[in-house]
Amino acid sequence: GWRAKAGAFLAAASLDTISRIPDASSRAPWSDWRAKAKIMVCEADTRKSSDAENLQLAGERKSEACQKPDVTIYSDGSVQELGGGSGVVIWKTDEPREQRAAPIIIKEPAGLPASSLQAELKAITRGLEWLQAHDQSALLVSDSQSGLMAIKGTGRNPLALRAQQLLEDICAQSRKVTLCCVPVHCGLTGNEAADEAAGAAAAFAQEGAGVLASVRRRLYAHAREEERDYYNAGGTSARSARAGEVAWRGTPGLNVGAEGDRETDKDTCPACGEEADTVEHVICSCPATERTRRQYGASELSWLNEDPDAALAYMYWGWYRASDQRRRQLPSRPDRGGTKGRKIALYANHFNFKFSDDLRVFMYDFEIQDCNKRTQNVRQKGKTFELRRTECEAVMRAFMGQFFPKINQYRYIYDGRRVAYFLDKLPGVSSESTFKKRVLLPKDSGEGENEYSVLVVESRTPTRHFGDISTYLTTEMGTADIPIDAIRVVDVLLKATFIEKSMVPIGSRALFFERSVPLGQREGELPWVMHQGLFASLRPQWSVRLNVDNTQVACYPSKNLADLLYEIGKSKRWRDDVWNRELSDKDRIILGKLVKMCRVEASHYKTKEGRNFTRKHTIFDLKRSPAASTITLDDGSTLTVQQYFKKQYGRDLQYPHMPCAKVSSNRNTLLPVELCTMMPYQKPPDKEGEIVSAIIRKAAVPAEQRKAEIEDRLKRLELNKSRYLAEFKVNIDVRMLQLWGRVLGSPAIGYAKNQSVKLDRGPGKWDARNAVFFETGQVQRWAFVNLDDRVRNDMPFFNMLTQQAGQNGIPLREDNCKYVKEGRPNHDLIDRMFREFQKDKIEFAMFVVNAFDKESYKTIKSLGDLKYGIITQAVLSKNVEGPRAPSPQTVGNILLKINGKLGGINWRLDQLARDLNAEGRAIVKEPMIVFGADVTHPAPTGDNSIRKSIAAVVASMDVNFTRYSAEFREQVSRKGTETNAVKEVIDDMKGAVKALLLKFYKRNGFKPTSIMFYRDGVSEGQFTEVLRHEVAAIQQACTEMATGNEYEPRITFIIVGKRHHTRLFPASRQDAVGKSGNCPAGTVVDTDIVHKREFNFYLLSHEGIQGTSKPSLYHVLWDDNKWSSDDLQLSPTTCATCTCAAPDRARTWQGEDSSPDASSVSSRQSAATDPASLRLEKIEPAYSRDDASDDTSSSSGGSSSDSFPGRHHGCIITADRVEERFRVDRRKLESLMLTSAGPTSAQEPLKLP
Repeated sequence: GWRAKAGAFLAAASLDTISRIPDASSRAPWSDWRAKAKIMVCEADTRKSSDAENLQLAGERKSEACQKPDVTIYSDGSVQELGGGSGVVIWKTDEPREQRAAPIIIKEPAGLPASSLQAELKAITRGLEWLQAHDQSALLVSDSQSGLMAIKGTGRNPLALRAQQLLEDICAQSRKVTLCCVPVHCGLTGNEAADEAAGAAAAFAQEGAGVLASVRRRLYAHAREEERDYYNAGGTSARSARAGEVAWRGTPGLNVGAEGDRETDKDTCPACGEEADTVEHVICSCPATERTRRQYGASELSWLNEDPDAALAYMYWGWYRASDQRRRQLPSRPDRGGTKGRKIALYANHFNFKFSDDLRVFMYDFEIQDCNKRTQNVRQKGKTFELRRTECEAVMRAFMGQFFPKINQYRYIYDGRRVAYFLDKLPGVSSESTFKKRVLLPKDSGEGENEYSVLVVESRTPTRHFGDISTYLTTEMGTADIPIDAIRVVDVLLKATFIEKSMVPIGSRALFFERSVPLGQREGELPWVMHQGLFASLRPQWSVRLNVDNTQVACYPSKNLADLLYEIGKSKRWRDDVWNRELSDKDRIILGKLVKMCRVEASHYKTKEGRNFTRKHTIFDLKRSPAASTITLDDGSTLTVQQYFKKQYGRDLQYPHMPCAKVSSNRNTLLPVELCTMMPYQKPPDKEGEIVSAIIRKAAVPAEQRKAEIEDRLKRLELNKSRYLAEFKVNIDVRMLQLWGRVLGSPAIGYAKNQSVKLDRGPGKWDARNAVFFETGQVQRWAFVNLDDRVRNDMPFFNMLTQQAGQNGIPLREDNCKYVKEGRPNHDLIDRMFREFQKDKIEFAMFVVNAFDKESYKTIKSLGDLKYGIITQAVLSKNVEGPRAPSPQTVGNILLKINGKLGGINWRLDQLARDLNAEGRAIVKEPMIVFGADVTHPAPTGDNSIRKSIAAVVASMDVNFTRYSAEFREQVSRKGTETNAVKEVIDDMKGAVKALLLKFYKRNGFKPTSIMFYRDGVSEGQFTEVLRHEVAAIQQACTEMATGNEYEPRITFIIVGKRHHTRLFPASRQDAVGKSGNCPAGTVVDTDIVHKREFNFYLLSHEGIQGTSKPSLYHVLWDDNKWSSDDLQLSPTTCATCTCAAPDRARTWQGEDSSPDASSVSSRQSAATDPASLRLEKIEPAYSRDDASDDTSSSSGGSSSDSFPGRHHGCIITADRVEERFRVDRRKLESLMLTSAGPTSAQEPLKLP
């Protein structure tokens, strides 16, 4: 079927023939080199032989073939739908394994849609080409028997003939070459590595169609320009008028010149004047297009001359090699750092980390299996790790003590799962010979032993050098080349060091102290406890430093399970008499979800001798059957659970009505909860919002206190006395790094009537009393609804609201208001209320709701936003009537939200148009559009059944960056049900960007010449993937926006990272601001703790309200604008439009079967403002899509943002059209917006969040 796919692909790319590889100019007969080169085949049946047997057979063949070749070349091919790939891995075999350097890896596409044979032959040929240029003997290993037979045969496959010619040239130099065929996936390290390289090349080849079309279009465009100049100069051409009209007209595309350019008659080239066929000449040999061909690596290949399709294919390969190198080199820092702003002395929680460059460790893979339970520590057939970390560590200690007793326990480190690093080689263990032993550990009861099987094998790349970290710092390597293997060794070393200091690992990198503190402030509140600890991670920056930060985690208290369930019920306001009877199914399910998969201990068990022992269990559910229920024994007698435990174990159960815990996954094994004790260090479900809030309250300490706690904990741990660090020659400086930062200036804020307000109350603060909003929203009739019968006097709040609204210019008056008071609201009552509002032409409604009445809030938002199209604003009853209510500060914040929802703009930034860069030109003088994008993922479930993520892309629609439009896309979030890994790349980035550019063009009448793109939620390991896919998608969207002339706006693509643990502390108290003593808003750091060559910086755009501020890490991945460090102060400037009063809507639009507790993976603290797992199919019918996005919606459920108003800090999300049943006019429709809302006050200065 690959030929049919190739035909369709070539037709789409305007290529008529498959690219041809030329025959070798001279072919040597087989007999000339057959005596010098051997071809051997391992006749192993992989279906009947084990991997170990195949590996042994391959090794025997290798020894038989070539006792000691200079190099071993592994080749492999891979084929995907639209292209193939070839991979070659070259090992130098004359070096000892422990000193062997990293292999040479060659990967490149195998051309246009290729067969498996073509990909395999391409890989073999590429390996032989490398060998031809190096004077060495070699063993070439391939798993393609058909490929080697094609080389050995007398057929006319051009790649096989090319391989024969290479073999002849190599053997003519008296060099030994052996070609060895091995079984597929037989376990050879190099062969598997070649397979990975081929797969990567094949995946990249899928992008070939667009690249080929782009190359072709550029060449034709160049020819068109030359011919126009030729005609304008009075020249003539033999080309007919019809052919000329078809060939040189119109818009660029895949079919440019498809008719006219395929003239068979010779013609005069419009570019150089030579007489030649236009297509072949322009693509292959025209001097005027020499630069383009040289750029893609096709200018020196003489055989390409009469074959334009082969030329294009080689240009693509050249582009692949060039772009593969470019994608690893992110933009360099354009200067030595910014100069604007005043200097400020800072501390950063980074610590100098010293190590020995010549230190070498050996990596081994451990597979541990429980022979009784058949569980193991490695993932297999979709199963996750089943052996627990503590169990694996116990087996590891016993294994090393029994079989390698001479190895010091401090000279190796174990990650608790599968990998261990040793300073000494394990005797008798290598990558080609396994070491498998049995280990016995005593059972919990003390009677008998548990048997474990331990398999040890040397890693494919066994050596890890600490010197790789220093090499990374001293060479031109970028983020994509970070020595992750060496850093992973350091992470495991740090974990072993902290465990040595009696800390407990919970999670991947954080370790915690044993002492815990309760989360609840008093009795009846949360029963959880909080452990405090440290997070440590190595950061290669200007120097090698260790990033250490405080961290906290909530855990179950180690107490009786019955007592814990009682306290949970008490925190949920359950009455005590609930426990005097059998729990309802609803309450039992609530408790069951909280304790599911928790580990408990039961100590009522007895041995045959009557001695008590403890057994550990996992809770799978809380069953309906309480201890008072009746059970049937094996002898047919019946008795209650309470009687059974009294008879069998002598235990009196005091809570017979409490549910029993199911402690077996496949059997109905039940235990009364009062016999179970919760084991420590277990985290409750993350979706418990009150837990997150309690941790934030506990952990939010002032900056000075946080700094002191970090330094004090490191000093008390005495890390440099650790025997692990001593053996691994590591030293840690426990003094925080001192560095210099800068505080950037604040922008001017513009209100109506040319009124300008300066941030004179400090960075990020200004006084906006009595200021009229820049654009005020309009409303004819509105409603004020009190849904809390406990609020008896709401008139003071109402009067303050209307009075301050008049001062701000919003027409919320008493004479156009309908007042409603209803107690005990429900869905039907609120729905009936909205129907009446619709009849009375109410456009806006404010609701007073109780903080605990979450259902009413959700009902108000879903009915108002989705069903009736009435703008709503909720206010908590405590802000309407209370000890300090009503407050002018609160009323001012609410009015900012209301003005935005009514279509107004609160303020604009006067400074943007006047802000000059270092060269003296205005940064935003030319039309510029600002994009923002993020992906929010569903919370992991037991089976990962919810596998949809929401990708959101927003873009500015005006020159003031105050109006934004958004595009939403639904996409698959996870790669499979067996993993929790999520996909961060936005699948339909091109469609979303194109739709937003069209909206910008429709609104303004012109296209932006510059694009600033801020991307959130991307880790350093995903930079390459995002750059390759998303930046390319943005460029493609711009290309499709072209009308006549090419449209290529300058793009700056910036990753904004918040998933880090860097904190900045002012060195002087005089520089500290706010109650928490944080760094001032506008603090930027672009030295010392940033990348040494790449363009990134830390920026605190706002003043922290609570706790220690976390700076955002800006990392530039693409920069056509060539901005300097000072130019990007545009980021903190525009943050003045993003204050903390932006409302949240997306959660109220979720379907019942969606994940209500999902959050963005990037930050658990931001869960309240992330649009979780939206059910777009339930939202779309209420709104109509915008015309501009009808052709850009993704097939996986894409939706234009115009389907519903969204939330975004500092944005106005526009909606262009609504279903007829909304019965609203254009002004009403534009009121479905979200504005740049922020806290303002008639009495207090405004603060950025």
